[in-house]
Amino acid sequence: MELINLQENIDKLLGEIAYKKEVEEEEILRLKELLKNNPNKIWALISTFSRFNQLRFHAADGSGYEFIAEQVLRLDPLNPQIAARLVSVFNNWKKFTETHKTKINYQLQKIVKTPKLSGDVFEIVSKTLN
Repeated sequence: MELINLQENIDKLLGEIAYKKEVEEEEILRLKELLKNNPNKIWALISTFSRFNQLRFHAADGSGYEFIAEQVLRLDPLNPQIAARLVSVFNNWKKFTETHKTKINYQLQKIVKTPKLSGDVFEIVSKTLN
């Protein structure tokens, strides 16, 4: 019973950290390093950032999109299924303003052109682009 409560508390803490408006990508990377043997927790942390920290994810300079693309490419050789789930945060990119669409498209193109990209990530990105 205690282990379940501990896990729930860890999940809650990770969500709160990724949700903070002032969270820095470096904070998420430090946590990711601590969780490197648990890809589902890494996905939960980074996807929470992309879904609930809209200020940072949609940063005017495109850094939030770049951050997600970098994480997809880092995770892909280790766990292609998790990387594919993570890249799906870009699925509705065509609904955004032209400025955001341009920046997301750039990151998607960078991902799809990566040598040795897994079939899982390639399939999601290809469908997202078309």
